[in-house]
Amino acid sequence: GGRPTEQLSYEVHGIQSYTYSSAGDGTESPIFGTSGADRRYRALDATWDWHEGDNSLASLWLDRFNTKSALSWADITVGRQALTFGKAYFWNPLDIFLPFDPRQFDRDYKAGVDALRVDIPLGSFTGINLITVAGRELDSSGEFIDDGTLNASWYGSALLGRVFTTLKGWDLALQGGKIYGGYQLGSGLVGEIGPIEARAEASYFWARDSEPLPAPLEGDLVEDAFTAVVGLGHRFDNTLTVEIEYFYNGAGESNDLDESFVRSRSGSSLQMSR
Repeated sequence: GGRPTEQLSYEVHGIQSYTYSSAGDGTESPIFGTSGADRRYRALDATWDWHEGDNSLASLWLDRFNTKSALSWADITVGRQALTFGKAYFWNPLDIFLPFDPRQFDRDYKAGVDALRVDIPLGSFTGINLITVAGRELDSSGEFIDDGTLNASWYGSALLGRVFTTLKGWDLALQGGKIYGGYQLGSGLVGEIGPIEARAEASYFWARDSEPLPAPLEGDLVEDAFTAVVGLGHRFDNTLTVEIEYFYNGAGESNDLDESFVRSRSGSSLQMSR
């Protein structure tokens, strides 16, 4: 990254990956699979698989490349960038752009999506975020439905608005708009109740027409769903931190883990269970 001028900055991140598997043909093993959650909201296929062996795969890809202009009324960022909007810790119904896996504790780095972002400050702790993201539609295995290096569809893209503020020590956020596969409306808050940190998020998703689940499974790949999370946390003086969250996953299916696995792998659900 760099800053050529006071108002203009840029960042470029390239990632090299090499994976070896002793389980036969590595390229067909699940260890090499890329989930739909990792491929959503990317119109440009910036990945080069420069080595594909019987037991190994090596890839190079651009994970971020963007420029940011700091204007008097707003910050405007264009290109592949990291977008994070969640208030919760483990599960984030509002963090729709390549969300972290709940098992991922190291969250210092996040992959980017192909976006135009406008951040408009209205006060010290109040503002508006306007985001449009280009992406493609994915099949049930998480692969691009269309071909080509650069492509996008309305189904796979997003147009989102978000407002946030602070009220009596509580951080509040409300967001809504078109996201992958449908429309979302959600809100979140975080604050303190005495020595305990409290946080909550909730969202509802209205699905558009979706391709069906692969046979013999029944139902659609993307369906209407309500998701919510509430959490409590406390950091002790000896630096020990305790975090507890309860997550309701309306997109999960406890009675059919095959359906849940496909939806989770394609990025339609944050986890398999409900």
